[in-house]
Formats: sequence, structure tokens, C-alpha cells
Amino acid sequence: MRKGLAGFGLGLVVGGIVVGSAALLLTEKTGKERRADLEEFKDDTLDKVNSSIESIEERLHKLSQKI
Repeated sequence: MRKGLAGFGLGLVVGGIVVGSAALLLTEKTGKERRADLEEFKDDTLDKVNSSIESIEERLHKLSQKI
């Protein structure tokens, strides 16, 4: 169950990066606009990853207290 959940989460992150990158590269924008979009996308993705890590840490802490 844990491996499936981890794989699913990793798939979401990788899928989000791929789809977001494709969407950014296929739009008709200037280089400056595209760089700003990529910076925003990077920040959003890092926020999501950090949030996921914090959630996993909380779950692990709860599990370690049960043991």
C-alpha cells in the first residue's frame, strides 16, 4: 500500500512537471514572459513538494509514536 501511494505521488509530481512544461513551451509568449512563468511554476512546484514532505514527516512521526 505504501509503495503504491508513493508511486502515485511521484507520478503526480512528474506528470505535473511534464504537463506544465509542455504548456509553457507551447504558448506564444516572449522569453521574458516565459521565464517569469517558469519561475512561478518552479515556486509552486517546490511549495507542493515541501508540503508533501511535511505531510509525510507528520505521518511518520505519528506512526513512530504508535510503535
